[in-house]
Amino acid sequence: LMFVDTPNYNAIIFRRSFTDLCKPGALIDRSFQWLTGTGARWDGVNHTWIFPSNAKVAFGFLENDRDVYHHQSAEYQFLGFDELTQFTEFQYRYMISRARRLQGVNLPIRIRSATNPPNRLQTGEVHGTWVKQRFLVEGASKGRVFIPATLEDNPALDKEEYLKSLSNLDPVTCAQLRDGNWNMDFEGNVFKRGKFAIVKVVPAELRKARFWDKAATKPEKGKSPCYTVGLLLGEAQGRYYVL
Repeated sequence: LMFVDTPNYNAIIFRRSFTDLCKPGALIDRSFQWLTGTGARWDGVNHTWIFPSNAKVAFGFLENDRDVYHHQSAEYQFLGFDELTQFTEFQYRYMISRARRLQGVNLPIRIRSATNPPNRLQTGEVHGTWVKQRFLVEGASKGRVFIPATLEDNPALDKEEYLKSLSNLDPVTCAQLRDGNWNMDFEGNVFKRGKFAIVKVVPAELRKARFWDKAATKPEKGKSPCYTVGLLLGEAQGRYYVL
């Protein structure tokens, strides 16, 4: 909204689906809270706020990679991505090409994104690995700013109730949402060696099961190989033992 008094300024904010845009408290709902009663008018067909200056702030979605081509002839001075890890790298990179302005127009070109760390359980895949690579690994060296945030950075939130809700989640998702932890994933970071008590004697009536992870890889220069790993697990009276 910073430049909506500038004629012909164009901004767009994306979610992965239109449903995500329309949820209670989501972007479109929030925009009505802010802009109803102002000089801006809502274009419900194009999901766009139009201001007296003819500046526009639109809401868009990119469910599939081909959806980017709906914006092929567009030019935006502001591109926003909410929950960036839900987008593909192709979608993000293509839309950057739509960030442009006419010569002589005194408007900054801005691209802003917000997101939680990627969660493999939500999507079955991690689009967000490219986000981590782009902003956390390459970030500073490429001039890309990454600003981390934790629960304490949201003063409007009822922290006590939110923490109760988070306590029902698995340790990885909880750390991602509470602390913005990008290093937690479902690849060996759930169970930490230091969290397990060492016992010298186990119950004789243990039921046992063994599982093999055969995802071994060949050694490559500069990369550590993955080994085949086996785990023998025992259970008795609701208590589990890593044997």
